Amino acid sequence: MPVHGIFGNAHAAAFFRRPAQGHSMLLETGGYQGSFYRVSFIVFLPCISFAIVVSGCSAAKDNWRSVCHCPGRENCVAGCVVYISIIGFSSPGSSYISAYTYGLMHRLHHAHTDQPEDPHSPHNDPNPFLMMWTTRTNYFHLYIGKTDAPDKYKKNLPDWERFDRFAHNYITRILWIGVYIGIYALLATAWWQWLFLPATIIMGSLQGMAVNWWAHKFGYENYTMSNTSKNILPVDLLFMG
Repeated sequence: MPVHGIFGNAHAAAFFRRPAQGHSMLLETGGYQGSFYRVSFIVFLPCISFAIVVSGCSAAKDNWRSVCHCPGRENCVAGCVVYISIIGFSSPGSSYISAYTYGLMHRLHHAHTDQPEDPHSPHNDPNPFLMMWTTRTNYFHLYIGKTDAPDKYKKNLPDWERFDRFAHNYITRILWIGVYIGIYALLATAWWQWLFLPATIIMGSLQGMAVNWWAHKFGYENYTMSNTSKNILPVDLLFMG
């Protein structure tokens, strides 16, 4: 049975067939067009995996380490505010989060780890999906000002309000989704490859779930802790933090 890709032909199936004797794979799959389909099939999964894992992780890494873990170092934040915001926008795209709000939320996480005031702890929710819904609720309450936090947690956070208004609105998110759909239309050669599209759209949230759930549920401790924080080396190298 021929395998029909998004372009409505059976070139993808030829990738799995041995060419007839005396014929090259290039000719069997329709010349240079068939070659394109084979190449797109080969590069599709690595490209999408890179986008979902590395891009999502890089944005979270920049927000987390540069913002949350250098409080009081004014030059660090002032010098990185543009870099953090732009990288945090261009990497996860449609799942952009404000560096200011994320930094504030994650400082509260470190200050109240596993306590009821912790905005995103797996200790407080029975599964990672409920944890991410709690995280989403707490994030938006902080972003719109419904939830306030002590001033000491707001010190030296990168606050680019105008950029946040541009990157955080739904029109910008929809435009990013359109870009992703265009990339899939160009590279996808089979229907099942489109199943990665939802993960691409919410890649930032998936990274947050992976890091915050893994780092509290699995791993090891170097000494006795009063909370569920753990080390996950070498897995955290994949998550970039």
